[in-house]
Amino acid sequence: MPGSSPILAGVRTPQDKPRVERAIHYVQNSFWAGENFPSLAAAQHAAVHWCAQTAGMRTHGTTAAQPAVLFDADEKPHLLPVPAVYDVPIFNK
Repeated sequence: MPGSSPILAGVRTPQDKPRVERAIHYVQNSFWAGENFPSLAAAQHAAVHWCAQTAGMRTHGTTAAQPAVLFDADEKPHLLPVPAVYDVPIFNK
């Protein structure tokens, strides 16, 4: 994606890996745990609600701030507009 770059765990630096992958455990234990969605649309709707009301409003352990508030204040103003035409990638196995 133009104007962005991924943040990767460093080569041969296992101390970076938990920082990068910690979010996976948070989502598994906070959002997915015990859930059974009847459809993909229901899961997507629940995920958007969970991100806005739960994950985004928690007090983050490192920054001591709410991620949604921090995003709105520091990052959102720097986002570029959504392109009129978006080429959706297709991934094949």
